[in-house]
Amino acid sequence: YSFNAGIFVEREELITFNTAHILFRPQLQCNNVPASVSLIESVSVTVTLTTAVDGVTTSKRFEGLKFIDGELTVVEVLIPEGLRTLNVSVQGRVQIYSDLGRRVDVNSSRSFQINSIDDSDSIIHAELRMENVLLQQNKNKREYTLNVFGKSGEAIEGHPITFNFGWSASYGKPIKDVRLMTDSKGEIQLGSLTDISYFDINMSVGGTGESLNKRFFLPKHENGGYGI
Repeated sequence: YSFNAGIFVEREELITFNTAHILFRPQLQCNNVPASVSLIESVSVTVTLTTAVDGVTTSKRFEGLKFIDGELTVVEVLIPEGLRTLNVSVQGRVQIYSDLGRRVDVNSSRSFQINSIDDSDSIIHAELRMENVLLQQNKNKREYTLNVFGKSGEAIEGHPITFNFGWSASYGKPIKDVRLMTDSKGEIQLGSLTDISYFDINMSVGGTGESLNKRFFLPKHENGGYGI
């Protein structure tokens, strides 16, 4: 079995003493064929929060959850002061009826770096988000989104960013000086980035004299390819 919990949280909710909603849109596959997420038993979610001031880590566990096909599952957490890392992990079990009812563990996790921008003089930050998209051919495609936000978590919208894309070794020279614009959510949809092994971004913030320069490396997948 292959399991992806589809974990997501709105960055705008990650404000001190605010209640944040963590969303789950799970996907389960058996031999690359979609299976009902209702097959997952004993579902539990563990949310681990780490603060900056003294590195204190606290955890909250949610049990007795149920996954339903086509529906979101939601848990709520209170955001502490000075939050830096929010880690979400999901555990469950699936019964294999063809193997005398043997049960196997499935799990999925995602980590969010929160307010790390507060530890520096920078007023802008960018992170890369990856999501698995289920295709009609019963296969997964990985889609990438660049999120750009300010010191208070606000979306940096309508700003151009220059990209330099690097192919995997066998594909030749990098693609340079591609200019894309953030949308109203401060996002740029990058698609599957097939055979791209890394990319650089450069963004200037008008009137501040500051620029954002960062390199992102894409994971190499089981088939040896990058991106998709």
